[in-house]
Amino acid sequence: MRFVFELLRHTGARWTGILVLCLGMAASSWATQPSAADQATAKTLVGLMSQGQFAQVHRYFNRNLQQAEPASKLKTDWQSVVAEYGVFQKQLAVGGEDVPGYDIVNVKCSFQYAPVIIRLVFTRHHRVGGLFFVPDLKTGS
Repeated sequence: MRFVFELLRHTGARWTGILVLCLGMAASSWATQPSAADQATAKTLVGLMSQGQFAQVHRYFNRNLQQAEPASKLKTDWQSVVAEYGVFQKQLAVGGEDVPGYDIVNVKCSFQYAPVIIRLVFTRHHRVGGLFFVPDLKTGS
């Protein structure tokens, strides 16, 4: 959760970020799917992060997120997730929802100690406008 608030603190679009975050967290099912292209991109970006390719991931960010989250900060955030949840193991599932103006893609990932949902918020131009690391509380792990 601290990543979410840290990102919101650094962006000028606080209300938009909070709205997107609330919509993303309120989703209780994966029934409404984001576009196939955004889901594929999300899977690719998670794979790149797991390989330490943060500069490549950063290229997919929109201008606001690029300023708020430089590649070096993304690397630090990833390292914090690994420190807390253990080594990344694999992607388990991809889902999310389509909300007006955004595709919210949730990539459920297996880490050594517990699963984590990596939530990517895509703009209508297919750029990443939000990135969140959320513990998967539904699994009980």
